[in-house]
Amino acid sequence: MVQEKLRYIVAVSSLGKVFIVVSSQGVRAILIDQAYDADMQYDNSLEELASKIVEHINNPKLKLEIKIDMQGNDFQRKVWNALRDIPVGSTVTYRELAKNIGVPGAARAVGKACAANSIAVVIPCHRVVRSDGGISGYRWGVENKKRLLEREGINLTSFSS
Repeated sequence: MVQEKLRYIVAVSSLGKVFIVVSSQGVRAILIDQAYDADMQYDNSLEELASKIVEHINNPKLKLEIKIDMQGNDFQRKVWNALRDIPVGSTVTYRELAKNIGVPGAARAVGKACAANSIAVVIPCHRVVRSDGGISGYRWGVENKKRLLEREGINLTSFSS
């Protein structure tokens, strides 16, 4: 089996360096201050895409239409698709998200799927909070999660860390 050649570009957002990985199917990863471990080729023709993604990270209220290449198992993709349905400025709990996808007892599995999400902000796992309303871990740092939620107009004074 021939492994697809991935392309990447690095940009800077208000959350830090953004490492964007693109396959022939679409954006495979948007990583904040992390690298992607794969055989890749730098591609400066991705600058326009990177600019749109950075604009969206800096202002999540801006609509972003891009092709996404989700790499995960069926359950993870189901969770990630449900995350994309959470409106800007809203949050859900892990338990609510599990119920929304038809697996009400799978809050922990939903949390693991969120942690495995490699497409930061565009698949908005930052919009998922604990059942007590508190902010739990975030692959790209709890402080970044707080910043993203604040940008979306979510009042964090009621959230505990």
